[in-house]
Amino acid sequence: MPKKKDMENISLPDKASFYSDIKAEYSEKKTNFKNTVDTITTFIDHLIRKLEEKKIQPFSRQSMNTNIPDIGNVVSSVNEVIRRHNNTSANFATETKKIGRKLASSMIVENMNDYKRLLESRKKAQDGADSLKTQVAKLTGDMDALNSKVRNCLRPAEELNTELKQYLGHGELRFILKDTGYTIMRGKIPAKSLSEGETTAIALLYFLKSLSDNNFERDKGIVVLDDPVSSLDSNAIYLAFGYIKEWTKQVGQLFVFTHNFTFFREIKNWFHFENEYAKKSSAVKPANFYMIDRADERVDPRQTVLRKLDPMLRKYETEYHYMFSMVYRAAHRSRCMPYDQVYLLANCARRLLDRFFAFRLPQSTANLRGKMRKIEFDEAKKTRIIRFVNTYSHGDIDSESEHDISILSEAVSVLRDIIDLIKSEDSKHYQCMVEATSD
Repeated sequence: MPKKKDMENISLPDKASFYSDIKAEYSEKKTNFKNTVDTITTFIDHLIRKLEEKKIQPFSRQSMNTNIPDIGNVVSSVNEVIRRHNNTSANFATETKKIGRKLASSMIVENMNDYKRLLESRKKAQDGADSLKTQVAKLTGDMDALNSKVRNCLRPAEELNTELKQYLGHGELRFILKDTGYTIMRGKIPAKSLSEGETTAIALLYFLKSLSDNNFERDKGIVVLDDPVSSLDSNAIYLAFGYIKEWTKQVGQLFVFTHNFTFFREIKNWFHFENEYAKKSSAVKPANFYMIDRADERVDPRQTVLRKLDPMLRKYETEYHYMFSMVYRAAHRSRCMPYDQVYLLANCARRLLDRFFAFRLPQSTANLRGKMRKIEFDEAKKTRIIRFVNTYSHGDIDSESEHDISILSEAVSVLRDIIDLIKSEDSKHYQCMVEATSD
């Protein structure tokens, strides 16, 4: 049996010295070892007390539990973990080099085809260098000729600066006339990181200014603006509309394309005013509104057609009216919809519910699922609605990881559930919306 003093003086390495993959195992073995030592130490103390009692009462019978753990096995288990750690340390450098060589060889083999391809591309590029130099010289001459023309058409930089300051609401960006064009400065240094909004603002202002060019016949010219307010905030949208209205009011024909409902509303009101004026003057042509739609849902591949603007978009001021009408009409279809329309209507339904709950539950900051819990409606239908709009629109983070194709066939009935939910939650609002949709 080991001596108590010897056992108490045993010290094991700290677990921090071990590799991370065996730290937990070592910690367990070390704890087991400590518990065993404590057990044996306790046994020795007990044995000493029994011997002292026997010495005093030699003829009395003494008993004690002699079932003590085998410290040899415990020590061996600790040593086994230490041995594996030491082996890993001893072979670490060798194994690292071996793995490094394998990795390098693998990378060389993997990229050999790319290397050969790049060599061939380099050879072709070198062979065509003389031809490219000739082309560059020609293009440089053409560019100089064009720059000469551009210099004669450039508007004064200060005029652009004044309008840009008014547009952006600050004078941080400035145009500095340089050579054949402008340098855009941010303070005293060149502006190298323009935001999308700033880029859109500069491009739009420059384009509108170009309409005053001597080579452009304003009264006969055709102007096309394709989504000119992309990436602009709401305040900038109104400023952009003001500039567009001012600079295009005398052009021969104007086309405006947009996905932005706020901008569309401003254009619509403007054109409605112009149409009222057109009724009083035969010289003014009326404005028309159109939308791009699918030509025939049964045709594959899909085709688009230009249609008259949906009356709901033309009549009402808010996007909410239009979304309600789309969902309401789809909910009362007599047959299934094409799958591509299901995806569009799912997103529309999601936005409709977001807008509806925004005024029904203005105090709630929960997501759509949380707001649905606050209303009284058939639980099964609520679950089906959440699943539908989260799967086939830009839903919450708890949306389906994979789309269940069976939900597509249920689209009409799910949209009908959404309409019924609005009716159940606010029947007066529902009735007003139905009447508006039926106009």
